[in-house]
Amino acid sequence: MIVSPAEDLGMSSERLRRISEYLERGVAGNKLPGIVALAQRRGKLVHHSTHGLMDIEADRPVEADALFRIYSMTKPIVSLALMMLHDEGRLQLHDPVAKYIPSIGKMKVFSHVSDRLLRTVEQDPPMTVFHLLTHMSGFPSGNDPFHPVDQQFRESSQRL
Repeated sequence: MIVSPAEDLGMSSERLRRISEYLERGVAGNKLPGIVALAQRRGKLVHHSTHGLMDIEADRPVEADALFRIYSMTKPIVSLALMMLHDEGRLQLHDPVAKYIPSIGKMKVFSHVSDRLLRTVEQDPPMTVFHLLTHMSGFPSGNDPFHPVDQQFRESSQRL
């Protein structure tokens, strides 16, 4: 891979080096076993680095052309699109989501369980774009086998 000088494309080599330092700390802290990082500007590669291991048991370092199984790519793509809209001034992070999707403002949120029934209340504060981007919206993942909202989510999904 040909890596272009960052400065030729209006970027900073020093700042791009920070990416590698940050990722190395993540690998050293056992947050991730291995990482390949790429950054492009105007269609040209300005940063490429590998960190950690692609096979822990064999102590094999990550290779530049390593293949990774990628899950849930919707989140980063939608987040990028939202941040582009933010940069254009078309939305603010603390805007209520209901400004763009009115039905969201009518949704109730989980409060507690009483008499074996799930109890809900009005949103307070209203859900914002920031809540969505930081995964604090309260939408269930369906992965907690004991949480009543996740249980209801799974049950309603099975009926579809």
